Amino acid sequence: MTEVMTLIQAWIANIGVDTLFLTVFILGIVATLPIGPLSVVALDQSHKYGRNHGLAMATCAILGDMVGIGITLFFYKSIQWLTEEYQLFIYTFLSILMLLFGFVFLFKKKRAESLKKKVIHWLNKFKVKKELSEKLYQSLSRSHKFTYLFSFLWSAFHIGNLITYGTISLIITAMGNNLSENSTLAEYLLALFLGTAVMWYGWILLGELKFMKKLTFWLVKTFGFVFVVAGILTFTFKAAPYLAS
Repeated sequence: MTEVMTLIQAWIANIGVDTLFLTVFILGIVATLPIGPLSVVALDQSHKYGRNHGLAMATCAILGDMVGIGITLFFYKSIQWLTEEYQLFIYTFLSILMLLFGFVFLFKKKRAESLKKKVIHWLNKFKVKKELSEKLYQSLSRSHKFTYLFSFLWSAFHIGNLITYGTISLIITAMGNNLSENSTLAEYLLALFLGTAVMWYGWILLGELKFMKKLTFWLVKTFGFVFVVAGILTFTFKAAPYLAS
């Protein structure tokens, strides 16, 4: 197995792509796979109001992702010194997170729930009548400035996104990379930015094509399987030895 990994790393180096960069780039794509309501709204808005509008929403979402990444890094770097002292907790927590992400990807059968339904359901909790909730949603959805702001805020502060980017930080650290080093951090941020940009812009430009929908489906299932296997291996080879000792 060691020989195989050495050959793979040598091949990656020969084509001019650093292993860390490639890993983080792929994780950036995984983090922005179109399985949530925002991606559905962005594609729908692009169809209704034109591709430029969809690309603008995607740009706001990418900027929001960068803010979310910055938030997780701020908190993560402040406790990074704990990763060596609490190896068992870190690797166990990481294993659980990867298994959760993997099972979500593997067993997600239907398209993301309509954002409209979520908004109306949320407003109903505050005793807003359904008719008024629908009118309010329709009014806001027609406002481009609101959709841009919503795309940014959703990507920047949604708890699922923050957990995702926090998990990526853990994965990269578990691979032996120190995000406190400026060169490593710069490479990490650049790779994440490019990964999210490729996924978002690709989804807006090609999301309505059948092959893109099929590709997205198989990417979700493939990464789900990879995350499940990675979670099991991380627990077996990283967490279990600490438990055994």
